[in-house]
Amino acid sequence: MAELQLLEELGKGQYGTVQRVFHRPTNVTMAMKEIRLELDQAKLNQILMELDILHGSQSPYIVEFYGAFFIESCVYYWSVRER
Repeated sequence: MAELQLLEELGKGQYGTVQRVFHRPTNVTMAMKEIRLELDQAKLNQILMELDILHGSQSPYIVEFYGAFFIESCVYYWSVRER
């Protein structure tokens, strides 16, 4: 997380929070979704399916998936709107 500068909260959802962040190594501003893992198996499966779909999707109508990582009890993933 040292590579990221938190800029602002964009919103909150059922599973977590989305923040606008600046990724210092690439000079790219992106959205980072923090998902708390205190979920039942069905919700966890839904999140994993979403990550898998984002990873394999290439469309001007879907955000570009940059990656995901785990820290303690949260999963974080990055996406960028611009292509």
